Amino acid sequence: MWLPGASQQEREPAERPTVYTSQMPGLPPASRAYGRWTCVLLLLLCGLAAQGAWAQCRIVTEKASVEDVAVEFSALSFSLDLKGVPATVELEETGKRPASIHVLAPLRFAASYPPEKLVYRIKRGVDLYRGRIHLGKQAGHTWLGVRGDGMQLSLQSALDLEVKEPVIVPCGSVKLGDGTPFAAPLAILPPPDRTVGTGTAFFPLYRTPREVDSLDIRYSGPFQVLRRRPGWVLLQAAWEDGSRVRGWTLERFTTSKISAPRAWGGGGSGERLCVASDGPRLARITLREHAPVASSPGGTIWASVARRITVDAFPLDRPDGWTRVAAVPGLPAKPCSAHEHIWVRARDVIGPVPRARGTK
Repeated sequence: MWLPGASQQEREPAERPTVYTSQMPGLPPASRAYGRWTCVLLLLLCGLAAQGAWAQCRIVTEKASVEDVAVEFSALSFSLDLKGVPATVELEETGKRPASIHVLAPLRFAASYPPEKLVYRIKRGVDLYRGRIHLGKQAGHTWLGVRGDGMQLSLQSALDLEVKEPVIVPCGSVKLGDGTPFAAPLAILPPPDRTVGTGTAFFPLYRTPREVDSLDIRYSGPFQVLRRRPGWVLLQAAWEDGSRVRGWTLERFTTSKISAPRAWGGGGSGERLCVASDGPRLARITLREHAPVASSPGGTIWASVARRITVDAFPLDRPDGWTRVAAVPGLPAKPCSAHEHIWVRARDVIGPVPRARGTK
């Protein structure tokens, strides 16, 4: 402010000092902004690295059949069998952690299982390597684990086919085994006049003649010659399960000597039988949707009823208001036994609660 009698120097305000409000003292605003963007970039890179290190594969299946999945919740621990139930499975690329199985119905709960013991199937026919390999959905392959956003497998055990590059099937084309036996992928024999072999060494397979990108495979045959061009042949090998290999190769890689195709077959295990005993007579009851399921009367809630279902229960007239469920569709009990960890409240039973014989 100007005061009468003050000099010109006194009337002019002094130069204000530079004040930095950053939490990083001594940095000008430009450097401060640069530092913030550097931190953001580092966080993004770390996130991408972590995502790559912990890649997961999510498999959705409508009919999962797995024996002895582990249910662990708090201090609770027991096992259940799954037979034809809808579920999702989450697998990690490291393979060190158990697979997470989320059962969707008839009870909704979470379980775990060793990933190396799971049985996988091709959910639908899938094309790989830009159509040069097509896999049918009935053959049983050797699954090697999660790789990125897919599952790696070997075709040698089922099709006697070797591929130098990793064979990776997208997770969306994979499902859990449903207990049905695998088909025997027998090779389809082509017409004799159009049949060739390729020996026992790896040879390149191309989508088109003179293409640079090749897929090196080893399969002795038989191959069917679909088309010919000077120095090139279009080959196809097919199996009864719908699998197929098709592509162009140089004619010098073919031979008239053909090895007999190797037969392969798979099967499923038989059902376990139980002899009827003089155990308690079970009653049919209906449970309401979203009813909680406990491990014991008043115990840990580990599941819920996904939708209204009818189950077999013990007709016990318990004063604590709990009913023990013996059998649930899709969750078979062990032979000659009943479930011990499926308890529901009597108020969640639709209709009258069954009573034991001799009670009123």
